Amino acid sequence: MGVEVHDPTDPHFLSPKETFEVDHPAFKKPSIQEHPLYKAHKAFVFENEAPFCDGVDQACALIGSTKPQPFPEILLKDKMVFPENLEEIVKDGIMCGERYDPTLEPLEKWHDPIIFWVQGQRLHGTPVERRSQLILAQYYRQIALRSPKGHFIEDNVADYNQSLSAYLPADLFGAEFPAVFRLIAPTLIQRTSPVPILANESAVEATKSEAIPDVYPISPLIDLKKTNIYNDTVVVPRNLLNLHLDSVFLSQPLRQKYPWTTDQNAASAIMYAFTLALAQSQRNGLQKELKTPIVGKAIQLDRGNVDLVVVQLNNLDLNNTEGVKNMVWLEKALPLYEPTRHDQNLEKLANVNVDTFKKIANLLLY
Repeated sequence: MGVEVHDPTDPHFLSPKETFEVDHPAFKKPSIQEHPLYKAHKAFVFENEAPFCDGVDQACALIGSTKPQPFPEILLKDKMVFPENLEEIVKDGIMCGERYDPTLEPLEKWHDPIIFWVQGQRLHGTPVERRSQLILAQYYRQIALRSPKGHFIEDNVADYNQSLSAYLPADLFGAEFPAVFRLIAPTLIQRTSPVPILANESAVEATKSEAIPDVYPISPLIDLKKTNIYNDTVVVPRNLLNLHLDSVFLSQPLRQKYPWTTDQNAASAIMYAFTLALAQSQRNGLQKELKTPIVGKAIQLDRGNVDLVVVQLNNLDLNNTEGVKNMVWLEKALPLYEPTRHDQNLEKLANVNVDTFKKIANLLLY
């Protein structure tokens, strides 16, 4: 009869049926080629995801540096008048991260190294990495406010949680692919004038006769990852301003089952200081040679221990083993305080190492 019959109990009664589109963009998984940073050629990328198996020597071999040296007197001498209640200031800075912060995030369950099959309770609080960042940020403010005549505040700017990326072509890196060093800096300090160099011209020339640490049969590249997603230009905050990268404050995440050694933590700090110096050298465009050396500083706090690193970038050609080498000054695993478990509150500080705070201040004010 040509009469269309409808069922009134049908959910789509007198309304059009929606057809499910299988090829809808919302159900399509984007390919890696669609990423805005995708490059046709891969690159070695350092992001501090894996520990350096050979520690400091591997980091020095990777950046073309000689063996690390202890801090010279110019970095250790006092550059400010420390108050009489310095110990209370140091303790207050630690408690700002360990106790006063109101953050409530799910913390990693406690892993007992003895009865490892027992799972701890799920507690909430401030993550370990965040605690260290708060402590260092508080120390930066205390040092800046007490710096001589306030010149440190006037000549420096601080950025928090900013991305930083440095690029080194394959011919300068001496490998099959180019190298990219990148990080998200919890606290990044920039200044209006360059950081003074530590080694003079004669000391730099003397590095020609010094050897780069040999980690054979391990390749220095073994702990770097290869990826097609990276920046082939430098990424620096406030890049349009005439500023110079000075220091980066770092922290390490909690690693209960497989903690890093003090040597591996120091290697990580060396790589970050090198990233600062390399990014500063490429700030105004890709350079093949350096007119003057560039200095980068890194301050790292991990579970109560501080690593202080200064890297002087003398040569961008890491493939040239006969020329001048880069230089590293290192003070590693300096005790600052004794932390508690990550799932407990630090109610009271018994002892703090004031000398470690003084070294942080003197390095920052250099």
